[in-house]
Amino acid sequence: MSATCCQEMTQIHVSNPLARLAARYVAWRQRARERADLALMDDRDLRELGLTRAALEYELRRPFWRD
Repeated sequence: MSATCCQEMTQIHVSNPLARLAARYVAWRQRARERADLALMDDRDLRELGLTRAALEYELRRPFWRD
């Protein structure tokens, strides 16, 4: 599932509590996957993205439920 799809799902204001919970879960899983991918990058890859090792470490310490 693409990041765009997850963003669209989390931006929808759904009145159904189960649908809201499902959208939140999808967003959390996407964030966890993205942070896991970042953790595998070397310094060169991070520089290409404009990130420092310190910024990466900060991002990796954040809980998955925090945007």
